[in-house]
Amino acid sequence: MTYSPSRERLEVTFEGKNKTVAFENLRNGQRSVLSMVGDVAYKATILNPHLGAEAIRAAKGIILIDEIDLHLHPTWQKLIIPALLRAFPYLQFVATTHSPFVIQSLSEGVMLDLDEMEMDDRVYNLPIGDIIEDVQKVEDKDRSATYMQKMHGAEAYLALTDRLATNTDPEEHSQLEAELQEMEDRFQDPALEALMKIKRMPRLKRAGK
Repeated sequence: MTYSPSRERLEVTFEGKNKTVAFENLRNGQRSVLSMVGDVAYKATILNPHLGAEAIRAAKGIILIDEIDLHLHPTWQKLIIPALLRAFPYLQFVATTHSPFVIQSLSEGVMLDLDEMEMDDRVYNLPIGDIIEDVQKVEDKDRSATYMQKMHGAEAYLALTDRLATNTDPEEHSQLEAELQEMEDRFQDPALEALMKIKRMPRLKRAGK
């Protein structure tokens, strides 16, 4: 990244692409990374004048970064930690993240699980699915929350129809019918509602209702 006096702007030249782009025309994630790197390099230089031109590579210290994956595409999330460590080999970075891609890029023994307050050395190069499920404790990682909500709702509905089919108390029977109707109204999905009613009929017929 350099400053162009003639254009009065910061410009970025991409290696191997022979392409120069104005800083303000970069993507949000690219601008975020360059701003962060530039800030670290600036402070390393200002705080270590005795190191001269080697200040950026030789500076020592601790850098705190909150949500390092913010605004970054997953491809950049996988690269950001190794890139920072190469650029500033003597700096220690303490960063928070919720990204499984950042977690996957970590070397052994450098991740602290804040929920368990212990070091986790199992994450390096683990499959993303294992990180999401085993490390981040995300249940049903392959399905959306909406899908799981509908599935659990359908399971509860069918369980209630089983109770209705075997119930002999008229008062409780009416209450179960009302609960089923309320659940059907909550589905907000005509196809699912129709399917549940179809599933409900054989249960009631078997019970002679």
